[in-house]
Amino acid sequence: MAGRFAAVYSPAPIGQGGIGDNQQVADLAGQAASSVLTVGTNRMIAISVEPGATGVAVQGASVRFSLAATLNQTAASTDFVLPLNSITTFDTGQYYDSVSFFNMNIAANHVTISVMRLTW
Repeated sequence: MAGRFAAVYSPAPIGQGGIGDNQQVADLAGQAASSVLTVGTNRMIAISVEPGATGVAVQGASVRFSLAATLNQTAASTDFVLPLNSITTFDTGQYYDSVSFFNMNIAANHVTISVMRLTW
């Protein structure tokens, strides 16, 4: 039908990692890494990167996928970069269950990152 669009993925039900369980890294300072967020293996997730409440962010954030039980979980500037003002989807697959973020901006410019599971 012309003029109609449908989402390819839907949020997981509330209580199972969907809209009601959105994980957010609010106002992450520039040149800083977030804590590790556990999202589960074999999950489709949507990640949004928006300007934070402090400063004027001009860059996005990098993301690192890891297993909760391993070392080197914290993201760095050398990891995969997500653009500012974007929503990106990933499948964590069987080898990853956690994500961490690094704000690419200078220290005064913050970003807010949201992670939502799209399937359960």
